[in-house]
Amino acid sequence: MTVAVSLILCILILILCFAIPACIGVYVYRDSKKRRMNPVIWTLLAVLAPGFVGLIIYLVVRVDHSAQSCPQCGAAVSERFAVCPSCGFSLKNNCPRCGMPLEPDWNICPGCANPVPPEMKAQNPVRSKKDKSISWLLVLVVLIPILLCVVLICSITMFRVTDNAAYSAFGTPMVAKSSVSCSNFEMAEWFRNCDAQGKGVYVLTETAYEGESTVLTKVLVYRNDGTYDITMDVSPRGMFRSPELTLDCVLLDDDAYTLSYFEYEGAKAAQVTVETDGEENDFLSWPVGDLTVNSEPLTITLSIPGTVKNAASFDVCLYNHNEVISSGGTQAEDGDMLSGTVGFELMPWDCARADAFSVSIIDADGELIAESDMIPIEDVCIAWEIIMKLTYEDGEAKLVMQ
Repeated sequence: MTVAVSLILCILILILCFAIPACIGVYVYRDSKKRRMNPVIWTLLAVLAPGFVGLIIYLVVRVDHSAQSCPQCGAAVSERFAVCPSCGFSLKNNCPRCGMPLEPDWNICPGCANPVPPEMKAQNPVRSKKDKSISWLLVLVVLIPILLCVVLICSITMFRVTDNAAYSAFGTPMVAKSSVSCSNFEMAEWFRNCDAQGKGVYVLTETAYEGESTVLTKVLVYRNDGTYDITMDVSPRGMFRSPELTLDCVLLDDDAYTLSYFEYEGAKAAQVTVETDGEENDFLSWPVGDLTVNSEPLTITLSIPGTVKNAASFDVCLYNHNEVISSGGTQAEDGDMLSGTVGFELMPWDCARADAFSVSIIDADGELIAESDMIPIEDVCIAWEIIMKLTYEDGEAKLVMQ
């Protein structure tokens, strides 16, 4: 929320807080003055008394103080008076049969049961006026506090929603087991324990507080029941509820496993929900500390002394249980030779399911020039950068780790 919006809300709240006392004060002053009551004292009592106690006391007391006045001399008179005590002016019509003073709303004289002529009712000397201002004041007293509560709730909710909306989210659809670490336990042992419990969904979460108002939620999802495409949907959900991270899983293959990593940074720690094809999944969750996922690429650099002629590419093959699962490489810059240094990058999701890799040099005819041994990824996952060197032993080209 911007400073301007906060300032406008504060001004509006202050206006609403002063509007009710001001309206009460104006009404009590005018009404008490009309009824020959002390306007200053009653106005101070109505405005300064806590809540609406002063207004309530005034409304009870003012019943005994009429606001009517004599049409002839202007003296204060009561609804009970038949004549003005100051000038003797007749304030009520009298029954034409028995002479009894009649009230304005009577249709029959209670003294002689004679019907009151309609023209006498219409020509009543003193007609009581309805006090509409008190009705408006009571409506104002009820509506303004309600409006004030609505403004406060909306402003707080707006602040929280705006604050939660300023989140940042990050997701890595697939990471390698060897790239994950935490301070609670060995990750390799955790993976083995999860597999021993059977196929399902297993989640590691970490909540880290960054500064006074920012919370970083880390989530690692391990599914050993197949290959899934996992995407993250974020719902901030306002002031009274924590934001929700919904991990939507779509099954791609019944084989292998899925290991995905997600981050959410906002005003509150996020709650995690896992869904598969729209249905919520039960999962086992563990809070951890120092959850770290290496998202840096695995960089392989080939160092070549001299020049390898007739070379077409520098290839990297990924293996899982000695079977090739993917391969890629870099073409020779000069078209038919490799020289100096050549680099190739493997992203974490590229080698996520790989347990080893090998490097080879292929000539233009597709024949193998030199090849390294299979190198376990766990041996190099910490550095995530290795250098392969081309050597010649007994006239045979070989690739070895430097």
